[in-house]
Amino acid sequence: FTLIYILFIYLFKTFLFISCCMNTPNKYLYGVLLFPHKPASPAPRPSSLHRILCLCILPLKYFYGLRLTVQGSENLNIKEPYMIVSNHQSYLDLLGMMEVLPDRCIAFALLYMGPVGLSCWCCNFIFIDRKKRTSPPLLFSLPLLVQLRVWVYLEGTRNPKDTMLPFKREAFHLAVKTQVNLPIVNIKSVEGAGAQFYCWNWTSRILPRIETQGLGPKDVPELAENVCKTMQETFDEISSEVYGKKKVKE
Repeated sequence: FTLIYILFIYLFKTFLFISCCMNTPNKYLYGVLLFPHKPASPAPRPSSLHRILCLCILPLKYFYGLRLTVQGSENLNIKEPYMIVSNHQSYLDLLGMMEVLPDRCIAFALLYMGPVGLSCWCCNFIFIDRKKRTSPPLLFSLPLLVQLRVWVYLEGTRNPKDTMLPFKREAFHLAVKTQVNLPIVNIKSVEGAGAQFYCWNWTSRILPRIETQGLGPKDVPELAENVCKTMQETFDEISSEVYGKKKVKE
C-alpha cells in the first residue's frame, strides 16, 4: 500500500503545479494527500506510522522545489523525555518537521487545523487542548510516565516576520514542573513561502538542550526571556547566512 500511495503522490504532481499557479492554499493540498492514509493503515505502532508518514510526505519537497537544511540534528539524540520549543513560519514547516520529528511525540495542536492536525492524527499523536484549563494533573507528569516528546510552537501561531512574537509561558511551566530538557529548534523559510510554485530555502538549526533541573515556577520568566533571546539571535544568524549568500550571487 505504501508504494501505491507514493506513486499516487508523484502522479498528483500536475495537479499540485496547477493548483499552486492558481494560488490555491497549500494547506488543503496537504489535507487531500494525508487523509487517505489513516483509514487504510493496518494500525501499526506509532513509531511505524511516523516512519511511513515521513516516507510519504518528504517527496513533496521535490514538488515544491523546497531545499531543506537541518543543522545540529545530533542535539536531538536524547533518550530521556524532552520538550522541543520552536517558532512557526509557514505551512511548509510540516515538511521540515518530518526531517527531525522524534518518535512518540505529543502535539499541542488542534485536530482540525489543516495539514498539521491531520498528519499528527495519522501518527497517533496525543492532542492537548491548550485552551482547556481543567486538564487532569496527571498531564503534567505524562512525558515522564510514558517517555514521550513534546513539540511546542512558543509563539502560539504562524509568524512569517523576522521578529519573534511574545512567547506563551505555559510550555515553560510544564518543562519546569516535569524537569525535562528543552532542545531549541529555530526555523527560517524564504519570505513568501507557500504562495507560489518555485524554489524555496527552508533552514532549521537545532541548538543544544537547556537544562531545567532545579528550576521552579519563579524561574519561568527568566527562562522564557533567555530562550527568546537565544532564538532571536539564532534566527538572525540563519537569516544572514541564507539571504546574505543569496544577495552576493545576485
